This record gives sequence, C-alpha cells and structure tokens, in this order.
Amino acid sequence: MASDLHVRVEAEPVPGLLRPAIEAALAGLPWPAGPEAQVAAAVAAAVRDSSWGGAPSGRGASSGEARRAGTNP
Repeated sequence: MASDLHVRVEAEPVPGLLRPAIEAALAGLPWPAGPEAQVAAAVAAAVRDSSWGGAPSGRGASSGEARRAGTNP
C-alpha cells in the first residue's frame, strides 16, 4: 500500500534532479546538500522503514504479489 510522504525543504527542489538524488540515496551514494538531498534522504528512510522488500529498481514483488523461487519478476 502506498502512502504520501511530506518533506519540508527550505527551497524548491529541481524536479529533474529528484530521481537521480533518490537513486543515489537508495544506493548509499553521496549527493550534494540541498533540497533534492533532503527529499532523497526522506524517501530512502521511508523505504528502509517500510515492510516493502523489493529491489530499489521496482522489479521486486510488490505488496500482494508473491514470487516463487526460480521465477523471473
């Protein structure tokens, strides 16, 4: 189940930098300080704290889906 994530930042993030910043945060890679990094850190924390066990690429089983051993996603 998806839920909204609200993040307060001091400046408006650049939309085109949000995805790469989030990808970096999920991979544990550094990203320059700024609003994109704040949003990315919040997303990464929400993913870590969730019960979702899929791969960051989105190719894992989602909520309500079961994967059998030896099958492709």
